[in-house]
Amino acid sequence: MPPKTRRLLGIPNVSHDGWGERSPSEGTLHRVGIDLSAFFVASHPDVDRVVRYCDVWRLRNTACWDAVSHLEGKRLDVVGFSRGEPQMVCEVETKSGDKTGTRGTVEKLE
Repeated sequence: MPPKTRRLLGIPNVSHDGWGERSPSEGTLHRVGIDLSAFFVASHPDVDRVVRYCDVWRLRNTACWDAVSHLEGKRLDVVGFSRGEPQMVCEVETKSGDKTGTRGTVEKLE
């Protein structure tokens, strides 16, 4: 849904658990991809919490921090947690002419 329409309807521009904000410039296809990824991650039996738009700095107190600390200023599209520890990460990339976005996504998942 376009940002103007969300504002008119009074729909906030935040993820469902209030962690991260959606970007106003983010396309509908990307948002749908994130929602589908979140449903997929939530379907795994070892995942008890799913966060959309998770800022990496929020993972400081987890066992994976050493592996992801170099991404501190980044945001992950979907993270699935089990007992407070990240178990799965999903990034959604839609078709665009900008190759840097795709490279950045791959770097986050390496």
